[in-house]
Amino acid sequence: MENFDKKNWFNNRWENPDKKRYYQTILQQNLFGDWEIVKVWGRINSNLGRHMVEPCDSYKSAISRLEQINKLRVKRGYTAIISNGAIH
Repeated sequence: MENFDKKNWFNNRWENPDKKRYYQTILQQNLFGDWEIVKVWGRINSNLGRHMVEPCDSYKSAISRLEQINKLRVKRGYTAIISNGAIH
């Protein structure tokens, strides 16, 4: 278990205006102090959407995973809208 470190929590969002879709990741710690990535996706301007929580072994592995997600989003035509985290 790690100590809580909110300055390392990140929120990133990508949008694809052509498909009217969004994808968002939130890097945070759970109640046990373990790192996890919350992934949220859906249609822009809709209350419907889905989410999934991906546990990470460490902070370093979480950052690596966020970089992979960013590359995939850009490859699929998404543009970063919010990036207050480790990726740009």
